[in-house]
Amino acid sequence: MKQIAIVVAVLCVTLGTCWNALGQTTLDGKSYTGTLTSKNDGKTYDETIIFEKGMIRSTACEAMGFKAGKYSLSEKDGITTVKGSVKNEKGNVNKIEATVKGDKLTGTLTGETADGKTEDTMTLTAEIVKAGKKAEHPAAAEHPEHPAAEHPK
Repeated sequence: MKQIAIVVAVLCVTLGTCWNALGQTTLDGKSYTGTLTSKNDGKTYDETIIFEKGMIRSTACEAMGFKAGKYSLSEKDGITTVKGSVKNEKGNVNKIEATVKGDKLTGTLTGETADGKTEDTMTLTAEIVKAGKKAEHPAAAEHPEHPAAEHPK
């Protein structure tokens, strides 16, 4: 019985190493904090992108009623590409396309109306939140660009 457990453990480590060498399969459990900058008006917003349970969350979008959405990954030459979207009750969609290289996540967030018209495209720049640090949306007093009624609790 002990030998079977050892063989299973070795297989798990070997397969896991091979799987990681083939590319990133998930970003679940990782968070990236940084900024969104509007291409329309140049305004900058604090942002935290959170990956959990196959879903992507944007704290800046959540403050405006958008819910977590699914994401997908692809990998080429050591760069992971992330594509995902978050949607609100009105049917508006914020599409997130970014690349992850090392501890940095960079890309765009494109806001579209329910009928598919682009409202704004924002530049996303963020760095990974290191273990032990909490990836939460700042308190309203620390993050004044949203009215208190729209700010997450």
